[in-house]
Amino acid sequence: MNTNTFYEKRKFERHPSVHIINFTCQVAEADLTGQGMGRTLNVSESGLLIETPIPLNPQSILDMNIGLKEDLLYFKGKVIHTEKRASQDFFSGIRLLSSDKSAFQSYRRHLELLRSTTPSADREVPLPRIEGFPVDYLYVVDEETFRDGDQIVEAGHFGDWIWVILEGEVELWRHTTHGPVALMELGEGAFVGNIGSVVLRNHPRSTTVRAKGRVQLGLIDNQRLSAEYSALSPEFKTLIWSINDRLNRTTGRMAGMRANNQRPAKSLDTSSEIVQLAQQSAGLYLINEGQAAIMRHTAHELVHLMLLRKGEMFGEIPFLDMAMEPRRAVVVGSKGFQTKPIATNHLQREYAGLSATFRNLLDFKARRIAATCDCIVALSGAGH
Repeated sequence: MNTNTFYEKRKFERHPSVHIINFTCQVAEADLTGQGMGRTLNVSESGLLIETPIPLNPQSILDMNIGLKEDLLYFKGKVIHTEKRASQDFFSGIRLLSSDKSAFQSYRRHLELLRSTTPSADREVPLPRIEGFPVDYLYVVDEETFRDGDQIVEAGHFGDWIWVILEGEVELWRHTTHGPVALMELGEGAFVGNIGSVVLRNHPRSTTVRAKGRVQLGLIDNQRLSAEYSALSPEFKTLIWSINDRLNRTTGRMAGMRANNQRPAKSLDTSSEIVQLAQQSAGLYLINEGQAAIMRHTAHELVHLMLLRKGEMFGEIPFLDMAMEPRRAVVVGSKGFQTKPIATNHLQREYAGLSATFRNLLDFKARRIAATCDCIVALSGAGH
């Protein structure tokens, strides 16, 4: 039998579609089977969202027959996640694994018809706005004033300073291949710049910052911040850079989506099977081998937020809330994925010993990540 293999690629747009499905469920690495019926809620080239009266165990393999008009198509799929709805039914995300060639061709024709008849999702997602924290004036060494429309920072240029907004608000922009894109608005107490500007020489700015109305900024004492950073443990420094990389990647993903109205693209290497790694579990881990993706459950689908690589951390950070794992997102890893547990007690003590300005800087970065992830989910169409 000729087969065609599917993988969970977020570049494939999902379309609302209701069709009856019957299935045989086979639990991975067990001799358990079961049968049932349900209906599809939306479909894409990579997977289905289905509704069933019984829960389906994640990682289970399904043999499915889907009725599409006069066609009855056979597919093999894998259950990625299941959640209970208020209606007492269950929603399950299914990643399509394989089918015969004729079934795949019929399925593709059905998707093309849906694309031509389904209206485009509303992508007008408002810019997030973030306020900061009470300003620690002990770290403010100078003040500068900007007028409406002034460019405070330009992306690609170098700078080794950080400001805190004392009065007014600014707007962040990022350049994309489709032109400049507005990212978010920052209010009083928010920071302009990041720790990379302090500890790395010739560190390029990643975003452009413009004043909205009159803005007064306080220049932060970089020498004191740099001295605090130098005294931190290697693990805490790794955590800081992992958080910094998260913000850069999620911001880049959000900017690309705003620029060209595309859904988040899948970025895990599909040459290896993707396995569920963690969900709603505590603990902090360092990636020793492989890659992992952070994904958020919604009522409609599993939205890809970002990719993690070797040397980065994931899991629960007790003193920061980025609206990611473990409470608002899951982590899946490639085969061969290896981790090392990280004790958080000493990280908690180091965080508590930081100055109010340094803690505010980390907390503000976490707030930006949370707002950016919420925006990615909204732009994906899952929030509509």
